[in-house]
Order: sequence, then structure tokens, then C-alpha cells
Amino acid sequence: CEKPYSESCGVVVDVGSNDGSYSLLAAARGFEVVAFELQSLCISRLRQCIGENYLSPNRISIVNAPVANVSGVELFLSDWNDCSGLFNMQSKGSAQRFVT
Repeated sequence: CEKPYSESCGVVVDVGSNDGSYSLLAAARGFEVVAFELQSLCISRLRQCIGENYLSPNRISIVNAPVANVSGVELFLSDWNDCSGLFNMQSKGSAQRFVT
């Protein structure tokens, strides 16, 4: 689907978008995108790429939240800052807490 930019081809959900490669491709092809990502560095890179590729920020919605098939699950992740998509799950301690 490649409709004029004012129209949408549909919605793509990118779970664990990392740097947003698939989100950017879908948006460039005319889809609205909802990109789920936990890592702040990845979100920053995705926002930068949206601007560098002259895409409307309204075309890609970035959600800084985990995704699961049930609600109320607690997820404790260690600190990370490399946008590699790899991270360690930890017990409570000093880990960052997310709830689905």
C-alpha cells in the first residue's frame, strides 16, 4: 500500500521496536505505526530518525511501555543504554520496574 501521505494504509504495531527500522519502513509506506519500546536510547534514536527522514511525528506513535498478553505483570529490568535489544531481568533490587 502506498497511498498519498494524507491517507493511511492501516496500522502497524511494532513491539520491541529498538531503533525503529520496521516502524520507519511502515510509516514511509503510508501506514500509521504504534511503536512499543522500553529503552530510552532507542526511543531517542527513533525520534531522531523520524526527523531525518522527514516523516510526520504524527505517523509514528511511540509508547514507552512493556507489552504482554496479561495485565498486572511486574517486570524488573537492569539498567541498559545501548539499544541492543538485550537486557537482564532481575529481582527487585535496583532494577527498573515496569507493569503491563
